[in-house]
Formats: sequence, C-alpha cells, structure tokens
Amino acid sequence: MKSTTTNQADTKPPNLYVVPVRALIFSFSDCVILLSGVINYSNTVYLDLANHKVASAPTASPMADITSANSTFQGSYYAALNTLLTTLSMESQLWAFKFIVKVIRPLSYIPNPSRYKLNAPNYTKSYPIRPSLTNSIFVPKTFRSGSRLPLVLDIHGGGWAAFGADDDDHFCRLMADKYSSIVVSIDYRLTPLHRFPEPVEDVAENIRAVLSDSVIPYDQTKHISLCGFSAGGSLALSVAQLPDLKSRITKIAPIYPLTDFTKCFRGPPKSTRAGQKDFLVHIIPMCTWGYVSPGQDLMNPLLSPVYASREDLPQDLFVITAECDFLRHEARAMAERLAGRELRGTKDATQQWEEKEKRVRSCGMPDQVHVFTHLERKGVEEVERNRLCAELYESLAAWFKA
Repeated sequence: MKSTTTNQADTKPPNLYVVPVRALIFSFSDCVILLSGVINYSNTVYLDLANHKVASAPTASPMADITSANSTFQGSYYAALNTLLTTLSMESQLWAFKFIVKVIRPLSYIPNPSRYKLNAPNYTKSYPIRPSLTNSIFVPKTFRSGSRLPLVLDIHGGGWAAFGADDDDHFCRLMADKYSSIVVSIDYRLTPLHRFPEPVEDVAENIRAVLSDSVIPYDQTKHISLCGFSAGGSLALSVAQLPDLKSRITKIAPIYPLTDFTKCFRGPPKSTRAGQKDFLVHIIPMCTWGYVSPGQDLMNPLLSPVYASREDLPQDLFVITAECDFLRHEARAMAERLAGRELRGTKDATQQWEEKEKRVRSCGMPDQVHVFTHLERKGVEEVERNRLCAELYESLAAWFKA
C-alpha cells in the first residue's frame, strides 16, 4: 500500500488567509448577524406584546368566557409567531455558517493548492451502509506491506453542522506518521437536515464498517482508540455507549466536547489573558437548535454524556479541556462524575489528574479557547499554542499505545 511522502510533523503550512477573502467573510457574517438581530428583536417585541395582552385581558365580566377564548387564541398566535421567528433566526445563522465553511473558507486556499496535499490521506473510502459519506484513511509513510498497526478512529467537529472528515487531516497525518498508527477519520451527515440521533448512527455504522474492513491494516489484538474534537468528541462519547461498540473500543479521548444539553453543568465564559473571548458562546445556540429536535430528552446519555454512568462508558477515558473554553465546566464535570471525584466546577481549570482505579484522566490546556487545536493565533500566543498542541498530541499518542 502506497503512503504519502510528506510528514506534517516537520512541516507547518503557511497561513494563506488573504485579506480580500477575510473581508468578504466578515462582511457576510455581519449581514447575517444583523438579520438575525432584527429577527430576534422582532421576536422579543412580539413576546412582550403577547404577554402584555394576555396578562391585561379582563377576567371578571359578562363576557369573561369570550375574553378568555380570545386571550387563548392570542397566546397561541404569538406562540406560533415566536416559533416562526426563532426558526428564521436560527436557520439564517446556521446556513450562513455552513456557507462560510463550505464556499467562502476554501477560497483562502486557492493561491496554494499544495496546502491540501501536505496532510492528505492515503486514500478515502465509502461503505455501502452509508454511501454518501467519505472516510479518510491515513497510513504511516514508514508502513511496510504485511504489517499491522494500532488503530485510531477520529471524529471531526463543526457543531454537527459543518466541516467533514478532511477537517482533521493535520491531526490524523501527524498521528499516523509520527506515532505509527493507522488513523481513520469518520464522516457523518450534518444538521439541520440530520438531527440527533442520525449523526450518532452514521458514525456507528461507519465505525462498524471500518472494523470489518480487512483491507485496512490494523492490528485487531491491540487497543482500538476513539477520539474526537468538539462535536466529534461528543459523538465519540455517544457511539462508545452502544453495546456492540462498547466491547470493541477500549480507549476514548474526547477533546473539548459538549456533554450537557441541559446546561446544568455549564458555567460562565472566560477570556484569555490577552482578552480573547470564546466565539462558541455566540454560535452554540444555533448549533444546539440544529442538532436537538423539540421534545428531545436532554438527559439521554447518548445526547448528554455527562449523565452516562461508568457502566455506560467502561472504557479508559482521557478528557481534554481548555481553560477558556465555554464547554470546559461540563466536560470536566463528566470526567469527575465518571471518576467518582468531587465536582469542583470552575476550580483548577488547568489541573491534570488521573484516577487509575477508575481509568479516567483529565487535563486542561492553559489560556486556550474552544477549538484551539485548529484555530491559529498570532505572535507569542501562536508559539505557545503550537507548544501545547505538540505536548497534547504526544501525550495522546503515548496514552493510546499504553
């Protein structure tokens, strides 16, 4: 089997985001934010008006029954209008987000197409169970025909709404080449057309197909590790609970995952020392709206893994968070609950700990925001981010192989 010849561990692609493209992205985003703001403001005005009219309706008069009926009708009318306006607001934001990711963002790479080739998979593959989904397979450049290597399964992020299996190419190529593993980046269908549990089912079916694929040269006698970034980390925690995969997957490493849709374990946002705020605070409502259907049980462990028991997730667990990530509280709470530790909330956000008896460990990356592994910064902050990412990936690789 032929492998790629470029080692991303030694080569970092240049930042090719050109000014005109960035200006176009920001202008488009501003228009969407303005439109959503107008819709949300209209929504608030109509809700206030509805509450005022219903609350001020007379309740004791000869026409009380008729008035009560009218108030009920008005309440239903404003509730329907509220639903419509909310839908328009969330839909506009979500599809704008998808448009930026799928159409505008790739334009920034046009000046140097070789950026794609630096981290490209050895090959891609779709399976009959999900023919529309394409998974990426990475084989180390030092691979020798006939050998078998440890398998790492990766699930990309993107708020369940954007990106694809190729979004983690840098991470997958690094894990394959530098740490001698077979890495498969798993794809799934996106919201809002495919809501929970469809993405979970997509990931599960693709993983089953990969594990049954005799062409992929992985060692079935060694650990099968599963990791994911952001929404991908949440999906990793979900599929690992399924009975048939629970016995096959031995290690899980969710990286800054969302684990609690009830928001009971969610804490306040925090800025970096340089004043950078976590953008996730602004987009998480639309991502949640796109992924979770109305009436869904938010405490379902497959949706909110913070409510999973140790029996639901019996595998070795390594939870990675970021100090300034909006989701750090709930991810740490899940790790602490599964390890039987005291819930410490916002305390010790960068503490690294391990409960060997429970086979749970956790670490927090200092002064980093959500998706810090994929989000470039500037100057000394970028140097520090690269250093932390290198340390994190080395720790992950060692943990996968232990």
